[in-house]
Amino acid sequence: MKLFRILAVILVASLLLGAALPAFAQTPPDTDSRGPKPVKPFEKGKLGVNAELAKFKTIKGEVEEVAPDKIKVNGYELFVATDTKFKVPTLSKAAALADIKVGMLVIVLVYEKDGELYIRHINVVPGKPVMAHNVGTVVEFAYDAATGGEITIEPKKGDNVTFEILAGKFKILPAGAEVTVGSLVTVISSRDPATVNRLIASGVVVHGVKPPVQPEKVAGVISAIDETAKTITIGETVLSYDGNTVFTLHGLLSVQVGQEAAASFVTKDDGTLLALKVTVGVDIP
Repeated sequence: MKLFRILAVILVASLLLGAALPAFAQTPPDTDSRGPKPVKPFEKGKLGVNAELAKFKTIKGEVEEVAPDKIKVNGYELFVATDTKFKVPTLSKAAALADIKVGMLVIVLVYEKDGELYIRHINVVPGKPVMAHNVGTVVEFAYDAATGGEITIEPKKGDNVTFEILAGKFKILPAGAEVTVGSLVTVISSRDPATVNRLIASGVVVHGVKPPVQPEKVAGVISAIDETAKTITIGETVLSYDGNTVFTLHGLLSVQVGQEAAASFVTKDDGTLLALKVTVGVDIP
C-alpha cells in the first residue's frame, strides 16, 4: 500500500512539472506578467540597459569638453571612431573634430561598443548670426569675387581683427569706392554661431568718400559754340565737353547756333560745367 502511494505521488509530480516547463520556456527574458519590459534610456554617466534592442541613440546638448579622441556632451564621454561623420554649417564636407568647439549646441548619434559610447554622426546646430559693425584702419585686404579673401583692420582700441570674406558675398560702399591699406572703414560682419569665433565680413563702408555727383539739366537755345575751347553755350550756361560727351541730333546734320537743345551736366572740382549729354533739335516748351 505504501509503495502504491509513493508511486502515485511521483506520477502526479511528474505531470505537473511537465506542464509548467513549456510555459516557462515560452516566456521571453524581457517580459513579465504585465508584458514586455521597456528599454531603459541613457542616464547621465551610465550606459543604457538592453542597448542591443536599439543600436543607435541620440544625445542633444552643449559641448562641455573637447579632447583629441572624444568630446563630452551632457555628462557623456563620446568617443570618435574612424567612420565618425561631422556636419558643421558653412564647412560642408570639410568639417572635422577640430571644428567642434566648447559651447556649441550639437545633436549626436551614438552607439555602444565595448562599454563605451562612440559617435556615428555629429551635427552642429546653427544659431542666429550676431551682426556687428567694426570701425578701424585697413591693415591687410585681399579679395577675389570667385574665391573670397580676408580683411584685417586695426581698431582704435584693442588688437587687430581679421574677417573672412566669402566668395561673391561682399559689397564695398559707397559705389565706386576702393579699399586700400590705410583706409578708414566700417566692416559689416556677422559672427557665425556654429563656429563660435568665425567672423565673416559681408561688406565695408569706406569713410571720407564723396557721394556720386547727381547730374543737373539745362535747356534753351544754343547761343555760342567754341570748338577750340570745346564749349557750348545753351542760353547763358556755358558747358564744356570732351570725348565722353554724347551729342544726339534730331533731324539735323550738325550743331549750330540758334538751335534748341537740352543738356545734362555735372560740376567739376574746378567749378566748370561738364556736359554729359546734349540733345539738339528738341522742342522746348
